[in-house]
Amino acid sequence: MKRKDSLLPGTLRTSCVRLSIENLLLFLYISLGITFLTGCGLDRDEGAEPPSITDLTIDPSSETVPDILTVTVQEVATVTAKVRPNKDSDLQYGYEWITTGGDIQHNGVQVDDTVPERGDTALTRITATYIAPKTPGIYTITLRVCTRYAFVEKTVPVEVTDYIVKYIPIDPWKGGAREESLTYTLQVKAVRRSPITLSYTIQQNPRQATADLYLQIGTEMVPVERKIGKTQSLESVIYTNTVDITRHIQQSGEYKFDFKLKTENPIMGNTWLLKEIKVVGIEGNFSPWRSMSGSP
Repeated sequence: MKRKDSLLPGTLRTSCVRLSIENLLLFLYISLGITFLTGCGLDRDEGAEPPSITDLTIDPSSETVPDILTVTVQEVATVTAKVRPNKDSDLQYGYEWITTGGDIQHNGVQVDDTVPERGDTALTRITATYIAPKTPGIYTITLRVCTRYAFVEKTVPVEVTDYIVKYIPIDPWKGGAREESLTYTLQVKAVRRSPITLSYTIQQNPRQATADLYLQIGTEMVPVERKIGKTQSLESVIYTNTVDITRHIQQSGEYKFDFKLKTENPIMGNTWLLKEIKVVGIEGNFSPWRSMSGSP
């Protein structure tokens, strides 16, 4: 009588269990590998220096970044970030743009140039094209910067609105005096929301002293940051600011906006430029100032 090999079933069971465990480990390894790959391909070096995003704004970029960025529905705008490079010059960076509303094109592929800073460091400027959605609301734009060791994210809120008046005068203060003004008329057809905010962008050309800025709407002064620009900057400086002007715009009508620049020495021609004026919360339009009776 031939004896049965009692070890065979156990051997088969053991082999099947080992095979299942190996398949499970292989699956987990592949899954983790995919996770690490899509998660910026991190090497998990805890001592590695992470990337650093110094600011994130909608063009024009500036030294002063507003609390919330404002665009009109379906507006096409340039989103700009400044990233501090790693000390390792061979370390490759990856960039990913994300938004909760609208669309972003040229996602993480446009590295324009470096922006000099004090000392030996430089900032890399990263840009993308943002297309605002059709529906007004508050959305966010996020930039994720990755290296093989670490990643960092920076998010900014974006208000998309129907009620925004934008004017691009690109006007220089003429020069020749210590005080000079640029004056415009805002025709308000309807007040649509509160607060009403005013944003303006000013460019200081190279090698110009700082200046004092005074803003007047009608007969009232508007509190603004007085000192603007850099002392004897070797490059053009872009300065932006946003202020609440709700108390100055109460109803429809025409309003006089006066941007006065003061310097210690006479202003040189074409050295200070008003590049953009934007009012959010109204329907209307800007135009060069013309004297009209009854204007607020």
